[in-house]
Amino acid sequence: LISKSKVAPLKRVTIPRLELCGAHLLSKLLNYCHAQLSNTHAMSMFAWCDSSIALSWIKTPSYLLKLFVANRVAQIQELIPSCVWKYIPTNDNPADYASRGLTASSLLHLEQWWSGPQWLKREISAWPQSSLRLVREDELPEMKTTTLNLVTIIENQEWIAKFSSWKTTLHIMSYVLRFIFCLKNKRKIAHSFTSEELEESNKRICWIVQRSCFKREIELLGKNKTCTDRIQRLAPFLDSEGILRVGGRLRNSNLPFAAKHQIILPKQHHVVHNLIDHYHKTYLHVGPLHLQSILQEKYWILSARSVIRSRIFKCIRCFKAKPKPNFPLMADLPSGRVVPTRCFSASAVDFAGPFSVKLFRLRRIQPIKVYLCLFICLVSKAVHLEVVTDLSTDGFIASLTRFVSRRGLVSDLYSDCGTNFIGACSSLRKTFEELMKTPKTQSYAEDNRIHFHFNPPRAPHQGGLWERAIKSAKHHLTRVIGEQVLTYEEFVTLTTRIEAMLNSRPITSLSSDPNDLEPLTPGHFLTGGPLVSLIEPYLQDHTHVQRWRLVQAFAQHIWHRWSKEYLQTLQERSKWLKPQENLKIGDMVILHEDNLPPLSWKIGRISEVFPGSDGNVRVVKVKTSSRSLTRPAVKVSCLPVN
Repeated sequence: LISKSKVAPLKRVTIPRLELCGAHLLSKLLNYCHAQLSNTHAMSMFAWCDSSIALSWIKTPSYLLKLFVANRVAQIQELIPSCVWKYIPTNDNPADYASRGLTASSLLHLEQWWSGPQWLKREISAWPQSSLRLVREDELPEMKTTTLNLVTIIENQEWIAKFSSWKTTLHIMSYVLRFIFCLKNKRKIAHSFTSEELEESNKRICWIVQRSCFKREIELLGKNKTCTDRIQRLAPFLDSEGILRVGGRLRNSNLPFAAKHQIILPKQHHVVHNLIDHYHKTYLHVGPLHLQSILQEKYWILSARSVIRSRIFKCIRCFKAKPKPNFPLMADLPSGRVVPTRCFSASAVDFAGPFSVKLFRLRRIQPIKVYLCLFICLVSKAVHLEVVTDLSTDGFIASLTRFVSRRGLVSDLYSDCGTNFIGACSSLRKTFEELMKTPKTQSYAEDNRIHFHFNPPRAPHQGGLWERAIKSAKHHLTRVIGEQVLTYEEFVTLTTRIEAMLNSRPITSLSSDPNDLEPLTPGHFLTGGPLVSLIEPYLQDHTHVQRWRLVQAFAQHIWHRWSKEYLQTLQERSKWLKPQENLKIGDMVILHEDNLPPLSWKIGRISEVFPGSDGNVRVVKVKTSSRSLTRPAVKVSCLPVN
């Protein structure tokens, strides 16, 4: 009856879109024909298209398509709503000739153009059935991108676990139960909670906790079956209110019902932890065993002892009263103590005193104060004692000069500059710290190429070698002097004799076998033997070269014994054997103070850490409310806070 065609636009358009434009043009044509033949009875309307994508678009709701395709599909569906769209192969499609650009004379002899395909003249049931499948929506082009906002509601069954204390949980449950009661009875209650209301709230809270942690056991008991092994020894049962209780073996005792048949509670639950914390604070921070006995009058907590101890450990007040110090793994010895070097090449210095002496042995002469300056070799434990009259910079440099002049130059000098002593000794340590860091002392060290090494404050354990030497020297001084006052010369003589005694101490193990060698002492590294031993006569006649070789062999033998006998005694760690978790920046800590009770110790936050060569943090800087302090890790306790 009629045909129509359009020229493709100059703008580049995809083939499926052009096919859809052709279908849109066909819908207009069919709508026009249907309007002209409205008086003619028509059974049905069919439209044919050889594009599977265009057919899929036409059969898709327009709101799912992009704007260009959606507008044309909407118009097609509006123009011919009752039309049935079908697929036709390209070879049977007469509209294909219009797109090829044939002349009018050529069209006169094309029967398919004028009459359509041969099967079109048959009955509808005889038309060929197309095997074409429409394109799925997820593979169809020009589909809109659908954005979905998925809201997931997680229903928290354990809403009581949101509260931070047992008292809050109990009161909120009481409000809930009172609200339900007022709603049912249609009356208002304004007074405070009664003991019956609080007891009922307590049972409801335990009921909820048990349904959360003992669901399987409650189901088995409800069916009169044996429950699981973890509470089977308690012979549990469900009371009239559905609460799981201990059956036990005390049924015939005179105890109250709640004490005979306690409410069973799990060990790992937020509400149970709040309950333990509440009773711990209510009963004035009692210990674990006492608190367990109090709780067992009403509750039976699984593994009660361990969970109660862990909760008490997290109590800030209890922790502040008895802080647990942090003990990192004992560090390896520095190279200055385990590498053979010349005596006093690596040394440490410390002070002791004051001691009272007289310049002359006269009655009216007032005593003066002197101090003992101790130098100790880190390799051989050899000791050198000097007496100084004051703690000035000049006095220390003079003692250091005498020491270097007698024992040789020092490459590394270690010092404990802590302020961890009280009274006069605290003043001594503070003064010594100041004089060791004065420009004059530092200039002297630079001129003599001495490298100073300072231990952190309040860390005497890091200078245990010279601390023990000071203790040994004071041991002899106090027992020899007693209450008498020596002259300066007598005091210097006594300290020199004490030095000889300290350098004659064995540093290797003793043996009762007379065939074994004598024990190694610091004197072997200084003079070839203990300083207080008897002099042996020289019976052999050697030349100077032979004597020199003998001395060299003897020195090598001493160092060989040092490596084989003494060095191996330093292998084992005497304490702090287990690695601990390192302190971190931001941790809240308590600073240990030697002259204050624990509850008066300062609280601070770690602002800087100083890990050792093995990665373990042994020194930290703590920022308190007033200042920043450097402390060893063993002098701080990390607070158990989240």
